[in-house]
Amino acid sequence: MLNLKKGNTRFLLIAAGITVSALGGFGWLTWSDLKRIDELGEETEGLEGKIRTAEGKIRTTAAVENRVLILREQIKESVTILPDDAEIHAFVDKLTQFERDSGVVVTKLDDTQARERGKKRGKKAAKAFESITYKLAIKGTTPQLLGFVDLLENEYDRFVRIPSFKITAFDERIDPANGPVDPTSVLRQHVVALDLETFAYNPKKAGHDLVKIKNEAKKIEDLLESGLLEADNGDVQVVRFDLKETPGRRDPFVDPRIFLAVNSPISEAQRRHQLQVLSGLKTRIREISEAIAKEEEIENTVKRMQVVEQNNRILTGLATEVGKLAEDEKFFSVVDYAKEFHALVQTPLEGLMARLNRIDTEAIVQSRDVEHRVAQMQAAVGNKNWGLIIELHDEIQKLRERFETPPELAPMLAKADQMHRQASAHRGFDAMKFKFGGCVTYEDDPQHAVIIINGRSFGPTELVAEGLVIKSITPTEVVFDYEGYRVSRRHAAMR
Repeated sequence: MLNLKKGNTRFLLIAAGITVSALGGFGWLTWSDLKRIDELGEETEGLEGKIRTAEGKIRTTAAVENRVLILREQIKESVTILPDDAEIHAFVDKLTQFERDSGVVVTKLDDTQARERGKKRGKKAAKAFESITYKLAIKGTTPQLLGFVDLLENEYDRFVRIPSFKITAFDERIDPANGPVDPTSVLRQHVVALDLETFAYNPKKAGHDLVKIKNEAKKIEDLLESGLLEADNGDVQVVRFDLKETPGRRDPFVDPRIFLAVNSPISEAQRRHQLQVLSGLKTRIREISEAIAKEEEIENTVKRMQVVEQNNRILTGLATEVGKLAEDEKFFSVVDYAKEFHALVQTPLEGLMARLNRIDTEAIVQSRDVEHRVAQMQAAVGNKNWGLIIELHDEIQKLRERFETPPELAPMLAKADQMHRQASAHRGFDAMKFKFGGCVTYEDDPQHAVIIINGRSFGPTELVAEGLVIKSITPTEVVFDYEGYRVSRRHAAMR
């Protein structure tokens, strides 16, 4: 048992307390340092992630800059079809020029919106694309009106559209001063009220200041040289529509009944009968024209020749009817009906009649013989009767020597020649003699298969004889390519 004096005991207690306190302090400091180390580690990982993100953005900066430059150039190109301020104010002069060139008369022109553009805007910011509408009224014949619109579409190279229009057709049957009007002796003019709309581009109002890109001019030049700018710049295309006038066509805006009083004293029933006959003839002309156009689409020569003969009969009968009506000068007593009869019935019929007798009768019969033999050849291919195919091809060749081949038979003769080549290849292959020896095949590696033919070993892609190449080898069959055709020969040489 350890005996301590009172003074020594106090000393030991104090020393023990100091030791415990020191150890606790050191432990807390160690724990604090470890915690701080963990926090710094987390902060480091977060910073590294931000650095990786920033590096990724830096790597894509060039591509983003290129896309921005391309879009800016596209906007510059796109807005070129929009008029600038000077062109907006000069648009009235352009309309005056179109009025003079087309022959129409402008009876009203309201360009208030263009003249007051910007005055009522005040402090309110303008839109990037500002709509400007001109209200216009013009008077003229149908060809003149169409000519005016044609000039507006094709001779004015800025964007303009017609969102709405209204046509008031000619219908002047009575002149208050002179009584009844002869519509055939006056200029039949219509009045058209229309809105013309265009847009002005306000680039300064389009958004915030543009981000400056370093060396922008040089980068645009590089994009042009690489073709990227040209490839992305093909979105804006100006489409042109050309006006094709049709002389003799009835004015669609004129009521044909206004001509009855001056053309002849006919009843409404007679007028309707004339219109019915004319409409029927126009329909038949259209139908026979479409039928003739489809003749070349018929692949079967016999059927095509039959359709040609049928169309010729229809055409001959139609020509007979039209000829009788043409002899009766009084049948179409309505002037416009008579003009339509000449322009839309007689004239196109003359062009269609020129096709009659263009196909020689003997050629038709011989063409049918050729088609019959080609059909037999196709059946023989299915039966692999190569000798019959060659025989039929020889007969076709004799027919070709007897008459000039019509263009319609060219595809069929090409098909016959192809079948003849196929039959000749098979006949030549069948005449070949093969003696098969051993054979080795690999299921996982068929290209390294080997077979003995006539005492020599061959593998796929190797030439066995002139024009004869092995394509594949199986345990029971060798597949060849002979003169471009797939042929095969069975064997029993598995080893």
